[in-house]
Amino acid sequence: MNRKLSSRLLSLVLALLLLALVIAPVRALADEASSAESPSVSTEDVYRLYNRYSGEHFYTASASERDYLRGIGWRYERVGWVAPAKSNTPIYRLYNPYTSDHHYTTDKNEVTVMVGNGWKDEGIKFYSDDKETVKLYRQFNPYEVIGTNNYTTDASERDALIRIGWKDEGIGWYAVGAGFS
Repeated sequence: MNRKLSSRLLSLVLALLLLALVIAPVRALADEASSAESPSVSTEDVYRLYNRYSGEHFYTASASERDYLRGIGWRYERVGWVAPAKSNTPIYRLYNPYTSDHHYTTDKNEVTVMVGNGWKDEGIKFYSDDKETVKLYRQFNPYEVIGTNNYTTDASERDALIRIGWKDEGIGWYAVGAGFS
């Protein structure tokens, strides 16, 4: 190998080493700043099931509850959304013992009114994302007694239900991530 080529190769290697020594600390600082701004959030999947006999969708973060319902005939559809494992905004689940319907809300006043009308408060079942990352839409079916509400992160699903007569109730709460199969 001639001296010019060896000299150029050595210069190139030294330049790459110098570049690596400069870039690595800068990248580490950027990663550190990024993780300080958005700390990792613990999440849980919220499962969506469907009862073809009643028309109700049911939502749970409990894998054992999901599996039990599948065992008695409910169809597992998918993960409805990804929720934070904890936040300042709980989502309550209520049960109507007369119609066997479930209702979900973040509004404690709505819980109080519904309990006064005979619904059973099943407590906090999951949480809304306080950072409001993904909108979760709520629709109401005025033509049914059971399965009257639908909850989805999918705007296309929301729009399709509204086109066939469901009432848009706006944003019910927020998810960390959208639903998936």
